[in-house]
Amino acid sequence: MANLTHQTLAQMLGRPATVFTSPKLTVALVAPVYQAYLSGSPDEKALGMALPHEPNHMTGETTRALWIAPDRWLIVADMPLSLSTIDGAFVSDITDGLAVFDLSGPAARQLLAMGCSLDVEGDALAPGRCARTLFAGVDVILYSLGSHDRFRIHVERSMASYLCDWLEKAATGIA
Repeated sequence: MANLTHQTLAQMLGRPATVFTSPKLTVALVAPVYQAYLSGSPDEKALGMALPHEPNHMTGETTRALWIAPDRWLIVADMPLSLSTIDGAFVSDITDGLAVFDLSGPAARQLLAMGCSLDVEGDALAPGRCARTLFAGVDVILYSLGSHDRFRIHVERSMASYLCDWLEKAATGIA
């Protein structure tokens, strides 16, 4: 049997974790975070967190629940969670399925505006909001990390190299 080793996304892409940095903007690959799709009608009390029930909303700070579709959420946490035992819930662990980028700095919204048609200065990415949208031509999930200048982008891992290159080129144009 093959000996499988786990590599970080940065190692797989042959890049440093910090893709780009300047005084106005930092683009970084986030170390592996736990990610799972949750669907159904889970008992929120047993889950230990409230789920957002309005489109494009999210709840939580350390563990986040992002509304993806009716009765479907993306759960994001720094540590693995035990969600498989929640009655009424269907859980798909996608930790290795999505790459995560962190954008921070005063030019982060400018970079986001270059890649998508969302009104990034308006309510679309206000704290507590999330969006599933096309960014640089790829389907992504975007949200604010609670401040005016820090955001996360989740993208299918197969598109990570392309998005990494796009972000680096776009960030260079801003700096």
